[in-house]
This record gives sequence, C-alpha cells and structure tokens, in this order.
Amino acid sequence: LTPVLFGPNMSMRTGMKLRELGCTNVLFIYDQGIKKAGIPDRIIKNVKALGIKVSVYEGVQADPPDFTVDEAAEIGIRDQVDGVVGLGGGSSMDTAKAANLMLTNPPGIQKYLGARAAFKPGKPLILIPTTAGTGSEVTTMAVLTDTRDHKKKGPGGNVCRATLAIVDPLLTVGMPPS
Repeated sequence: LTPVLFGPNMSMRTGMKLRELGCTNVLFIYDQGIKKAGIPDRIIKNVKALGIKVSVYEGVQADPPDFTVDEAAEIGIRDQVDGVVGLGGGSSMDTAKAANLMLTNPPGIQKYLGARAAFKPGKPLILIPTTAGTGSEVTTMAVLTDTRDHKKKGPGGNVCRATLAIVDPLLTVGMPPS
C-alpha cells in the first residue's frame, strides 16, 4: 500500500518528506492549469527553503501522450534528479510515474507500451493530487496515450507505486467542479 499523508496544508511538508527520503535534487511535474492556479509556487518555495534543488516540467497534457513522458524524463536525466514530485490531476501523476521509470531504465517510454516490461524501480516519487477523482496517487498503473495507435496503455505494477501520497484537501479548493 502507498503511505498517505492527509490533512489541510500537508503539501507544505513536501520538502521535509523529500529530505527524509534523501532527495537533494527533484523534478516537479504538472500542467499549465495547475501553474496558472499558482499551486506549485508555495510547494516549490517550501522545498527550495530546505536546500533541495528543483527542476520543473510543466507540459503535462490530458490523456498524457507518450512523448510528454519522454520530455519530462529528459529534464530529470539532464539535471540528474534523485526524486520526482507529481502535482495535479491523474494526467500529471501518471506522467510523473512513467517519467520516473525513465530515470532508471533505458529511456523512450514508447518501447515499453504494450509489452509486459520488467522495470528497475525509479527514484523516490511523491504524488500530490489537486483533484478528487482519479485516485492515481495510490494506484499501481500509469495510463498514457500511445501516439502510434491512439490507444491508452502504460506501465503497471509496484514500480508505478508512489513512495508517498500527500493529500491536502485545501489544494482542491477553487478547482473547477468537473
């Protein structure tokens, strides 16, 4: 089971939890809607205040296309991150799960779609939902869109399980009801 830290303002413990996991350089993954809402700013400021370096991928798309996973992973590989934080709805969390696997396995998520691939575990992964819908923060599957055949596929199993889910109900306030 995925450990869950739940409660108002628990997202402000992200930096502390990353530090407990031994992370010193992390990749945040989220979409433009979350960015425009200002949600990442406070959390990233909190993480940086603890001396943890932060890289960002903010190109998450709905029904995450495979190439966005590779874009996020390229940033993580380039910056040699030792942890990943997925922030947002299911698409952001699924992108983070799959990109995290590309940090420790030969990159190019496309070659793993449709096959029962054996993955090495990724880096520590914290998932922070901003919606109350997908439950992706506690599932063992990343649902992606294979751009070759436009079908939903993705890696699954314990390698897709978050190290920690941080559920802060205040992050859902102001989100569109849909």
